[in-house]
Amino acid sequence: MASVVLHIGPPKTGTTSIQSFLHQHRSALLNLGFIYPDQVNHQEIFNYFKYGYADEPKILTEALYHTKRLDGKLIISCEFFSAFTSQDFCNLKRYFNKKGIEDVKVFFLVREPTFITLSSRQELLKKGLTFDAPELSGVAMRYSELWGRVARAFDEKEIIFSAYRETRFDVVSEFLKIFEIDIPYREKVIKNTSLSFQECCLISYLNNHSIDYNLKVLRKYFIALKTDPFGGWESEKKFLLDDSEKECLWIRNNTDLEIETVESSFEWYKEDDYLNSLTLLKGINIIPSFFTLKPLSLKDS
Repeated sequence: MASVVLHIGPPKTGTTSIQSFLHQHRSALLNLGFIYPDQVNHQEIFNYFKYGYADEPKILTEALYHTKRLDGKLIISCEFFSAFTSQDFCNLKRYFNKKGIEDVKVFFLVREPTFITLSSRQELLKKGLTFDAPELSGVAMRYSELWGRVARAFDEKEIIFSAYRETRFDVVSEFLKIFEIDIPYREKVIKNTSLSFQECCLISYLNNHSIDYNLKVLRKYFIALKTDPFGGWESEKKFLLDDSEKECLWIRNNTDLEIETVESSFEWYKEDDYLNSLTLLKGINIIPSFFTLKPLSLKDS
């Protein structure tokens, strides 16, 4: 029986890695009865459903043809689906039902909200934003809200989810295992090279003062800052942790997932980085002379 799997991300949970692998192995997937539309990221399909475009995307039309012809499983993947309203999800499900496909499931990965937030923020900070920008307010992913929107359109048995782990985890392997896709794959466990919270604070400060910097050099000689104009990042850290803890509590109370917490795998402050890099940063003119720099005490962090 033909079916649909809607992979909705959310952002910063390895969506691009999954999409790249599936698109690269479209032929092998087809031989196994899985149809992956001919785009890496199916944003064109997302736009069609989200904005009500009149013309159905060609890649969706072709994929539906093969799905029904083979009684196959259609996989659609775009992290922006996680921003759908409950009505959007209902409309999408109704669309496939009218096409004669009753089996429609949604899949997403659950990652500790603090990590999603830091990863999302660093992308915006690299584009010149600062912490006070509206786009950087609060946690970037609220699973309690996402679950509510999904659950209004899909039954419990139609919602598939899995925990995203920060260490020794390969998201492609996890996806292949969940959906029993038998394609040879060499596991690739990549060390997380995301910016730390302190680095994000530093970039926000530099952006706020319109100070040019070389990110690669900055990361090589990273320090943590505490200056009066910045106001300290301790309050920001506390706000983020408190907000994330509420989401983690909801996840623990409503699922059987065990997600890694910040306390067990995240370093908030590196005293040695500060002491060792201060002189170097001044030497390469990363830090302007008018900055008053102080190392944060451990009790502050």
